[in-house]
Amino acid sequence: MRNFNKLLKEVDVNSDEFKVLSTASFQLYLALKEIYKYKPELPTSVVAEVQLFTKMHSWFKPLVARWFELANVKAICRIDRAIELDQVRRVSDTAMHSTSAVDTVQCLLQLCELWKRLDWPVPEAAFLFVLNLTDVICEGALHYGNRLHGILEKTGYYDDEGQFDVTEQLCITLNNIHYVQRTLSNLADSLGWDKVIEDIAREGGTEAAERNRASLIRRISSTDDDLVGKCHVIVTRIGTKMGVDIRGYLQPLVSDPESVDVEKSITGLMDYLSSNLQTLSNNLFIDIFKLILFEIYRVCVEKMRDIVVDKRNLTPTVYNRLLEAIEIIVPFFYSNGNGLSREAMEINQFKQLHRLLHMRKKKTPDLVGQYFCEIAEEQDQKRVVDRGTLTVQVGFIAPDKMLCVKVLNGRNLPVMDPTGSSDPFATLELFPHYAFQGKPSSELKTAVQKETTTPLFDETFLVPCEPSTLTVEGAAIMFTCYDWDRFTKNDLMGEAVCLLSAVETVDSENKVDHLTQIMLPLSLPSEPRDPHSAYYIIESRTWDKAAVEFIKMRKKTFKSADAERK
Repeated sequence: MRNFNKLLKEVDVNSDEFKVLSTASFQLYLALKEIYKYKPELPTSVVAEVQLFTKMHSWFKPLVARWFELANVKAICRIDRAIELDQVRRVSDTAMHSTSAVDTVQCLLQLCELWKRLDWPVPEAAFLFVLNLTDVICEGALHYGNRLHGILEKTGYYDDEGQFDVTEQLCITLNNIHYVQRTLSNLADSLGWDKVIEDIAREGGTEAAERNRASLIRRISSTDDDLVGKCHVIVTRIGTKMGVDIRGYLQPLVSDPESVDVEKSITGLMDYLSSNLQTLSNNLFIDIFKLILFEIYRVCVEKMRDIVVDKRNLTPTVYNRLLEAIEIIVPFFYSNGNGLSREAMEINQFKQLHRLLHMRKKKTPDLVGQYFCEIAEEQDQKRVVDRGTLTVQVGFIAPDKMLCVKVLNGRNLPVMDPTGSSDPFATLELFPHYAFQGKPSSELKTAVQKETTTPLFDETFLVPCEPSTLTVEGAAIMFTCYDWDRFTKNDLMGEAVCLLSAVETVDSENKVDHLTQIMLPLSLPSEPRDPHSAYYIIESRTWDKAAVEFIKMRKKTFKSADAERK
């Protein structure tokens, strides 16, 4: 037997000789095991010889790994043959998979039968063998998934010309992978893991047994994750291919005249989605259908967002049309509770799109207010103050309908002059412009404080203001500090925003002195490039005079800030 073991080790696993020798040795093992089972009924004259069979497991132990290698080669060949013969049609009206999935599962189950016939009695070796066979089965399942994925790529997912539409063949292929993947969930029972683990527990203790059980579970979980991941890759690819057509069907929402009804503009999209989702619903396992339904919904959201980001200069009316389209698309995917859940559809991309559309449909003055809210938020989060601070008091004098602004002092302002000091002064600009009357912005500035970085301004400004202005979103005072120069342009030192929503109301000017002093951190502004920012939207409104003037004013400030950074 020792010579036979040596011979088998030297033979190529893919050769016919290996197959013959491995099969013959396994049949011999089964025959000897069968004879030993009938030992009590054998004549006394042969019992002594049969008693030698108690050692037969040690004879055949070196061969077991080679038997499994042969089983692996045969399994892979059978799976490949099953795929080649598969016509990718349902095996019956009630089944959603095809013949290759059935043959692959039968092949994997026969490997489990191989283990039952082996019936190895030594616990420690039995665990190693069942672990080895588990790997063989997992390799076969993963090979099947990889082959089907390769076929999908090669065939263009069964539709590689013109508009992409889901086919029954594509659905069956997805079902096949899922069908084989589900078989792995029963592998523990099919291979009798519990018996192997119990035997180890009796000999090596519970801790060793559970450690070995964990090793087996990891093998199955890893392959299960790989097959699920393969399905996700295929589903994502389907979404990508459908995304090209979805984007095209969304285009009429932008290109159609604004007088055209939104429902009419997305008729093509809804028909395309309905047709493909009907095919998917009729031909996919429910959990795979929900997976691809979500992916198609995500792609719809993504493509609509791409249109919004790419086409910056659309009118607010068009953005409102896109919002109306969302109100049609979301219920379609919800399908009265039979589709995606409301919670599942609240993905980050959807929230961003919804916020972006609501922002872009706003009027320009409202966007300007949103811009100042964003600046104020960044200002509140500022941790490092490197341009100094400006201290102010702001109050609304209700009886006089007057906004009272006291500019008190500056602290740690930057050195701007070669002398090691600065000549600072502060300006005030109130937004929105239309809400304020009286003194023009050019008059709202303090006197210059010479040669100091800690100026004491102590100046008061009164501006007519209606109470309703305080509640306008983003109504604000922009404070800007400059370094005065006699012969050249004044240099920007920094700016800060104070929202009017935080202003307290008083009944007389002298009570403003008792209000909280607000210490505003000054900073050099940077031009926002975030497509979700209010500034980015305002900048795109080249057709709006108010937007153009606002952007022109801010760009001038950004240019000054950039020059100062240099």
